[in-house]
Amino acid sequence: MKKRRKIIQRGCIIIFLLFLALQLCCATRGMPGGGPQDKTPPQIVDSFPHPDSTGLRTLDEIILYFSERMNESSVEKSIFVSPPLDFETDWSGGDELTLSLKDTLASDQSYVFTIGAGAMDMQKNRMLESYQFAFSTGDQLNRGEIFGRVFKIDPSDVFYIYAYRIIDPDSLDPTRVKADFLSQAGPDGSFWLKYLPYSNFRVFVIEDVNKNLLLDAATERVGIPSRDVWLDSTRAMDGPLNFILTKIDTTPPDLSGARATNRRTVVLRASEVIDALTTEAVDIRDTLNMNLLPVKGISRNTKDEKQFFLYTADHDSAKGYRLTVKQMVDTSGNIQPNVQQADFTGSTLVDTTHFEVLSISPRDSASGIDLAAVVAVNFTLPVNTVQVAENFTLQYADSLPVPGDWEWPDLSHGYYRPAENFLPGLTYAYTLKIGAVHSLWGDTLPDTTFKRTFFTIAKDEFGSMSGELVVDKMPGEDVYVDVSSVGKKKAPLSIRIDTDKKFFVPWILEGLYKIGGFLDINGDGSRSSGQLNPFVFSEPFTIQDDTLRVRKRWELSDIKLILPGI
Repeated sequence: MKKRRKIIQRGCIIIFLLFLALQLCCATRGMPGGGPQDKTPPQIVDSFPHPDSTGLRTLDEIILYFSERMNESSVEKSIFVSPPLDFETDWSGGDELTLSLKDTLASDQSYVFTIGAGAMDMQKNRMLESYQFAFSTGDQLNRGEIFGRVFKIDPSDVFYIYAYRIIDPDSLDPTRVKADFLSQAGPDGSFWLKYLPYSNFRVFVIEDVNKNLLLDAATERVGIPSRDVWLDSTRAMDGPLNFILTKIDTTPPDLSGARATNRRTVVLRASEVIDALTTEAVDIRDTLNMNLLPVKGISRNTKDEKQFFLYTADHDSAKGYRLTVKQMVDTSGNIQPNVQQADFTGSTLVDTTHFEVLSISPRDSASGIDLAAVVAVNFTLPVNTVQVAENFTLQYADSLPVPGDWEWPDLSHGYYRPAENFLPGLTYAYTLKIGAVHSLWGDTLPDTTFKRTFFTIAKDEFGSMSGELVVDKMPGEDVYVDVSSVGKKKAPLSIRIDTDKKFFVPWILEGLYKIGGFLDINGDGSRSSGQLNPFVFSEPFTIQDDTLRVRKRWELSDIKLILPGI
């Protein structure tokens, strides 16, 4: 009897333990909380039909198999078909997408399906690159390819690659015409267009915020190519095509309004940033007798670049005035063909600001001055800039003059920029006779001369770079090598190279850098982004991925810098 009771007790214990284990197992089903975040980019692992299939006379559906559950909306927005086909989407399990074709396939035609890099999984990880596959209703596929990269973009941004077959170059306007083939740039900006017919192409990069497959120049950025592409049986692949995005403005500026802030200052407001505004381009008259109100100077508002300060003779606070601008040109070169006018009322406020020098730099006996530094001076009132230039000198310690030019962001703040950077380990001196400098209204300063001496960074603080330059250029075209610091805010270096084979960049402070360069075709000393209308190619450039370490008193040599051809 006791033996039987023990058997029953043991059986009950075993059943209880099994029940407890079952409960614990059920309680921990699924992925435990607090695990590592999924950062693995999704990918397409298979498709139907298989890539590169030929001879498909009829086809009702396309099936895409993903490596994980996808954000369905992001995928559907990233599907492109060339030539276009109408289809409906149907998801199964979040990782299998069926495209039910509503159009009949054309005979002897290659179809390219692109799933752009904007496609994301449920954790919003983007695909590393666009996925393209093709099939043909004929016996062979197109095999042309174009590759390249978009630089200086954020990994979260999505940009579209538009390829147009060149039949009539004048009709290749991305603001009006949709592309023949398109793809998306990956998070690192790289792109690859595949399965292209042998033909001539012009490629653009478009921001396309509203996803209408066109460039809206007023709100979207565009990358303009440095050349066109020719694909044929002897050159089936072409690249790299490098792009930097820019805003292309096609709208001329307008005069938005004007108001007097005091009895001798009028603020002009434009619809966009104006390239420049001269006293000859403006006219102010009272609306009663049409008497001229002289404009003594014009200065951009550095806090709002769409505004200009017009410094005038004293105006009558009881009168109305009409400001006329004869010509306005924006920073993109768009000219306003019509005369612009705006009315304002004179101000009762008197400007009581005392005329004086707020600051001048570098300070006296300053050391370690950067080689790209300038001599800067700030006044409390707008000044006669000609008088400043006439009464300023900058010299080496041995009294040799340092050539350069004055630049005035506004008429109260100017700086003297040497024609070439300062040299290391040298002593410089400058003088400014402020007693000879007047404000625009004739206010004077004490009869004093500022005399300052400063010292540039010592030679042994610098390293250098050198290497081989590989570029296809015409005689007379300049190449510029650009060196930009990584992380720290050191001034970038841009050196004009006057040889076809070698380059040398001196006086680089110790640190981490990236190197690049561009071909200066138009000779203006800066890289041109091109323009749409009339169409002008951008200038070829490159930026290397490698980060280079520069050390003091050391030349980093054997760098190979390859610029794309034109």
